[in-house]
Amino acid sequence: MMSPNSHSMVLVRRIAFWAILVCAGPIHGCASTPHASMRSATTTRAEDFYQSGTQASYRGDDVRAEHYFALAMRNGYPQRPALLALLRLCLAGSRLRAALNYAEPYLRMHPSDAELRYLVATMYHGLGQTPAALHELDQVLASDIDHADAHFLSALLLHEGHFSAAEVRRHLERYLALNPHGVYAYEARQLNESNEREIAMEVHHDSE
Repeated sequence: MMSPNSHSMVLVRRIAFWAILVCAGPIHGCASTPHASMRSATTTRAEDFYQSGTQASYRGDDVRAEHYFALAMRNGYPQRPALLALLRLCLAGSRLRAALNYAEPYLRMHPSDAELRYLVATMYHGLGQTPAALHELDQVLASDIDHADAHFLSALLLHEGHFSAAEVRRHLERYLALNPHGVYAYEARQLNESNEREIAMEVHHDSE
C-alpha cells in the first residue's frame, strides 16, 4: 500500500504536469512566426534553435533539447513557449531545481502570469519548501480568487503541514464549489473528510 507521503508526491507530480499542460498546450504552434519579409537573421537563428530542440525532444535526447531551447531563448525566441518547453523537460526528469532556475527569472519579469506562478508553487512543494509554495499560491489567489486548482493545492499543503483546519476547509469548499467534477474532485472530497474528522477531534478534545 502506498504511504500518505508517497501518495502526496504522486499527486503533486500529477498537479505539476497538469499545470504545465494548461500553461503550454502543444509544443508546436506556441508562438506566431513572423512573415518571411519581417524575419531577421536573429529571428531565424532563434527559430532554428527552437526547432532543433523540438526535434531532439522527440528523439528522446533531452540534454541536447534543453541546450537548444535555452539557446533559442537567449537568441530572441518568444520567451514563454521556450521556457515552457524547458520546464517540460526538467519536470519529466524530476529536475525541479533546474526548472525553478528557468522559471523564476521569467516570473520576476512577468509577475501577473498566474498559471506559471501556480506551476512554480508545485515545484516548491516538490522540493519540500512548503512556505515558499504557499506564498506563491497566495499570490495566485490574490490575482484570481477563483483559481480552483490553487485552492486545492493550498488545502493539500496546509493539511500536510498541520496548519489551520478551518483554512483547509475554506479552500476545499471553494475548490469544490468552483469545480465539483474537476481533476482533483475525488482527492478534495477525501481530504475534506479527513479534515472534518480532525476538526471534530479538536472540538471533542477542547470540550473535555
